[in-house]
Amino acid sequence: MGYYSNVAFAIEGKREDMITMLVTYRTTYSDPVEATTALNACCFAESGEFVTLIYKNDCTKWYDGFPDVRALTELFEIFQNAEDETEGKFNGKFIRIGEDNADVDEEYFGQDPHDMLTFERSIYMDLSYDETIPLEKLCVPTPPISSLT
Repeated sequence: MGYYSNVAFAIEGKREDMITMLVTYRTTYSDPVEATTALNACCFAESGEFVTLIYKNDCTKWYDGFPDVRALTELFEIFQNAEDETEGKFNGKFIRIGEDNADVDEEYFGQDPHDMLTFERSIYMDLSYDETIPLEKLCVPTPPISSLT
């Protein structure tokens, strides 16, 4: 079965800078098919002159040796490295949440990436019941069945 993670990253920049980086990634990545697959796994949102690249996958096997993981990691890193060289062009944040509560990876770059993505762990209950009752009502003795007739 394996170990699963929830993974997301977002990268924001001006439209023309984003397109330049995406073309650079697509033409320089060692496996063009994997690069195309990685780009197709993303979606893009526009707001004015800015574009945000978004990747999100719940319940995925995120192992460094997997070709799709390498391609997506390289996509994030090419923007991260460009930001190191051209301070201020891009903001990016990556979060991976593993099955184990302590297994969380976060990476970010840029001037203000901190609110792009956040994570929380929550509990969802799927229980069926008609009503809730207080402990006192639960503990009241039930009359014997013979006394009910």
